[in-house]
Amino acid sequence: MATKTMLKKGSNLIGIIQREGSIHKFDLIDKASISLSTYNQMKPYIEYRYKQYVRYDERTGIWSKVKSEVIDS
Repeated sequence: MATKTMLKKGSNLIGIIQREGSIHKFDLIDKASISLSTYNQMKPYIEYRYKQYVRYDERTGIWSKVKSEVIDS
């Protein structure tokens, strides 16, 4: 079970990624004012819990906002 702190930090990180569109992991760390160790602890949780909102490219170190598809009715 995620703690309140983990949920709050995760939500903050997702918000930054969503606003930026794409952001390098070190820029994300700076903008979120978190340590590298905190980031490393949060990364697997974010990749799993928020996979419908963001993607991480291991090769480039870039987090990207997932484009939501709009379905016309």
